[in-house]
Amino acid sequence: MDLLKLSSKPKDTGGGGVVLNGTIVGEVAELLLSADSPWSLSAKDDHIFLGCEAGPALISVDVTDPLVPVEVNADSSSYYNYPRGQVVLGNSIFVLSQDRMVTMDASDMANPARTNQYYSTNIGLSAPGAIYGGHMLVQAGKATTKYWILYDMTDPNNPAKTFKADSNLTYTLHIAVDQEADPNVAFLCGAAAGYRFSAYRLNEHATPVPLDFWDAPGQVSVQWSIVRDGYAYISANGNFFVVNVTDPTNMFLEGTVVDSNVFSACYGMAISGNIVIVTSASRDAITLIDVSDPTTPVITAFLKDTVKMDNPHGAALIGKYLFVGLYSQDKLKVIELGTA
Repeated sequence: MDLLKLSSKPKDTGGGGVVLNGTIVGEVAELLLSADSPWSLSAKDDHIFLGCEAGPALISVDVTDPLVPVEVNADSSSYYNYPRGQVVLGNSIFVLSQDRMVTMDASDMANPARTNQYYSTNIGLSAPGAIYGGHMLVQAGKATTKYWILYDMTDPNNPAKTFKADSNLTYTLHIAVDQEADPNVAFLCGAAAGYRFSAYRLNEHATPVPLDFWDAPGQVSVQWSIVRDGYAYISANGNFFVVNVTDPTNMFLEGTVVDSNVFSACYGMAISGNIVIVTSASRDAITLIDVSDPTTPVITAFLKDTVKMDNPHGAALIGKYLFVGLYSQDKLKVIELGTA
């Protein structure tokens, strides 16, 4: 049986009817957080949630006025050790940490409440993005021990584990899904090898079935992806790739941008319309790429600063504002993007 499709998943991560024009207006605000080293980041309505390693804590920030972000809550707990990933589903937030998945009721976004937790060794160290749909798929473990774990999300505050099995994958960095095109196909960055991008068919109570894989040229590490409308936009070391995944059993490269100055160690991407936004932790950069022509993606703007953009982690768009966590500066940074 195929997994359930959620009609509430937006096509783009920007929202608000804003059309980006591929330019950067500038940095407009920053907020020093009460906990250190923000790694994961998600957005819900007019709030940003940051998983901070040093605390550890989940920080809630009200960005009703993006120019004046306000920290409204800090839930400090060892539950958030190494908070590598977050998923927002309705009024629930799922934080994937080192050894558990923590479920949060965010009906009151200023004071999200922990509702449950699920233990699994290194659940958040393998695939920080996870995926979401009628079920959630995560990969847990590290080294040679890897597991697929599938949760039924019918009751988001009490996910039910429906399946666990060896995945035989040794190196997964990120999992993505295109809810609009086919929510039952998962795309993995780094599966089996750091340079491999793989597609798997998901089933409700069975091991995901491999469909195809694509190896990055030069075996460069593929680190993060967004999949939309039959294309996978992939950030890799020194490269940005556009891979045609219209037929996930026959994936192939459409276009490439090569630039080691801005592409490396990606821990967050966003998309709005034809503009893809890529973060680079090791290059201290935010880069905008126009993918109107998938065969010829073009960098339209970038912001690179070893001081003001030091070690960006996570990325979320609300309208024309981009929010990123600065891991080395313990800050939330707000960047205004140009609109058409």
